[in-house]
Amino acid sequence: MKFSIASRFVLSAIFVATLLSARHAVAQIFAYDDAGNGVFWTNNPPGVSFKGWTNGMNTGFGWTTPWILLQTVRDDAHKNYAGFYNGNGSNIATTNSSSWGMYANGNNSQTPLFNGTNKAVACRGFVSLTTNQVFKIQWQCKGVATGGTSNNRGGFALRNGMATNSYLDYDTGSRFDFYYAANGGSFLIRDGNGITPTGLAFTTAGFNCEFTLKPNDTYRFVVRSAINDNILYITDNRLLAGSGTLDSIACYDLQCQDGDQNFNRMQIISASLVPPVIVNVQPTNGAFFLNPTNNISFEVDAVSAIAATNVTLLAEWSCTASGLQHERPGTATSGNESHTRSRATLPIPPRLWPLTSTETLPPTALLSTRRKRIPCGRM
Repeated sequence: MKFSIASRFVLSAIFVATLLSARHAVAQIFAYDDAGNGVFWTNNPPGVSFKGWTNGMNTGFGWTTPWILLQTVRDDAHKNYAGFYNGNGSNIATTNSSSWGMYANGNNSQTPLFNGTNKAVACRGFVSLTTNQVFKIQWQCKGVATGGTSNNRGGFALRNGMATNSYLDYDTGSRFDFYYAANGGSFLIRDGNGITPTGLAFTTAGFNCEFTLKPNDTYRFVVRSAINDNILYITDNRLLAGSGTLDSIACYDLQCQDGDQNFNRMQIISASLVPPVIVNVQPTNGAFFLNPTNNISFEVDAVSAIAATNVTLLAEWSCTASGLQHERPGTATSGNESHTRSRATLPIPPRLWPLTSTETLPPTALLSTRRKRIPCGRM
């Protein structure tokens, strides 16, 4: 869905846009769990009596299986380790700094790093996803393996079936993977198109991930910052790998020597709970233009139906000019000037403009100068 706004002013600095839907569909959470459910408290003495993430733990609701945790054998003699814990939540923490953490590392002299021998894999089943549902999970990659190969990676897979015969089943039936591999350059997606770089450079800040199943074996995937929920990456109508329903997740750490893989807040929700986003804004954020015939345009990317009359654009702007001599009643100034409501005819402070399909913004704020008259503004 695309909208345009006839503009007659300079666009500069920041373009702030949000979408509000007037449609209040019946909201539903089909399944939910977070690491805080693995924190148990006692009153005598007051404090935490148990904090863990263990095989067979069946916390939360809506899942078809408990957590199945699989790992390579611990070998103290050769310092090969893999396992699970609850904690180190950082940017994705729930109560008491909880998150589902996993680690897998070893002594490179005994177990070459590039083999990715040590593995920790956590699987859980759910009722097969449908096209009106969104699967969400938080993931914070604390590190992978400097000097490693594609065998060293951390991330998660959405799979057909619920294979849990061994830790080697992390990708059995996988139809979608989001992960970071050593020397991969950026976070990667593996699907029906093969392996695709997202362009997201390595970061330990963490992600809020949203996966939406769409018709004809396609999907939509959104990656948001775990810090402020800003959209970092979005892809739509991509082909899934393999075939069959989506029935389980496998979170994995394949010898990520440099840091753990932490997950939290896993849920399956109605698509009506996921707000649409504005994409492909033109001119782009921070663009500066003088052509008064240019239009501001954007597209609405939504997982649920949304009517044009239910969309609202929030624009924030101020009128500025630089290096010109301006005339005001009783004053004459030069240099930079910021116009407020008393001077400009465009509405300040920001307001909401309801959109049907196309709507012209209020009249241009003109600066009366000794050299020329120019339209100006900031959105």
